[in-house]
Amino acid sequence: MPSGPDLVTPIGIGISAKSNPIHYVSVTVNGEQIRLFEMASLSVGDCLVHAGLDIQAFYGRPGLAKIVILNGKEITLPGEFGEQPTLYLNSKIATVDTSVTHGDHIIIERGNNGASSVVTIDDLIEEAPMSTIIYNNERYHIKPIYYVNGNRVTEDYLIQDKDKIDMHFIDTIRTFLIECTTEKLGETQHDFIYVNQEPYLMHAGSTQVLLNGKVTDINAPLQPGDSLKLNRTATPTLEKVLTDLGYPIKEEITVEFNQETLNLSKAHIKAMRNDRSLEMTSSLHPGDEIEVTEKQSEGFIFQDVFNYVELDLTNKQGHFILYKNDAPAGFTDPIDHGDQLAIVWKQL
Repeated sequence: MPSGPDLVTPIGIGISAKSNPIHYVSVTVNGEQIRLFEMASLSVGDCLVHAGLDIQAFYGRPGLAKIVILNGKEITLPGEFGEQPTLYLNSKIATVDTSVTHGDHIIIERGNNGASSVVTIDDLIEEAPMSTIIYNNERYHIKPIYYVNGNRVTEDYLIQDKDKIDMHFIDTIRTFLIECTTEKLGETQHDFIYVNQEPYLMHAGSTQVLLNGKVTDINAPLQPGDSLKLNRTATPTLEKVLTDLGYPIKEEITVEFNQETLNLSKAHIKAMRNDRSLEMTSSLHPGDEIEVTEKQSEGFIFQDVFNYVELDLTNKQGHFILYKNDAPAGFTDPIDHGDQLAIVWKQL
């Protein structure tokens, strides 16, 4: 048996343990039972530490980020943060500071992972720059135009990973007319009329562009606050277009009738638009397709003269004789350029 201090120490410990026994607290953490020394205050967090669980490991992972290119600049769109874990103490929501007692049941559930970034072009740009244009005395508020991977999109497009986004501004008159109005001026093919598939660039019938009161070109730059007006001139007639293209639109002769010079003419061609016949005075419009065919020459007869003169028969008596170059003629006799024609009344 030990003597001296060696005997006293064990005996002292035994006496102290018997008078002040050590108490343990048993709890379960995610179904695993653990024992802790009983202390004045034990919390859920203490139990998690004793169970070897790192609460940070139970946070949800952040959502996947997206990397996009905006006007040549790389931008990272972070995903949403993961959710924090959920703690239950005896099936009730708890926190790491919630007190625990012997026999309690603790459950920690992993937080949900964050979602991938959900961003529209409107979200990305936030306050997109706008400009104001006054067009034909009406105010237009102009937004940028967006393209994603070369395709036109609207502001509510949901951005995808690796998207290439281009933001364009309406900075010319032509672009403004195409994007913001119903004008057809911006479409090049509509600046032409086609006659037997031959293009005719419209000069008459074009549109005058006024920028801040001054005549300018359709491709001129446009600035915020500019005032723009379009003045349309008269459209060209079929006769003008065919004349410009060198078509023989009519057959003509000049004759003398009772000492009066007359210019006689007949249509030499037939013109159709959308299967409808046109007159020489018909107006043509951008994009019109005209089919032209030449008529076979029928020549002129004496009777054609009376379409160009008015005869006063009020005091005429007897009968008349028609003359062509001083020789008697009939109504259906052919006439030629330079002929001398006359009608002479004979008394009975």
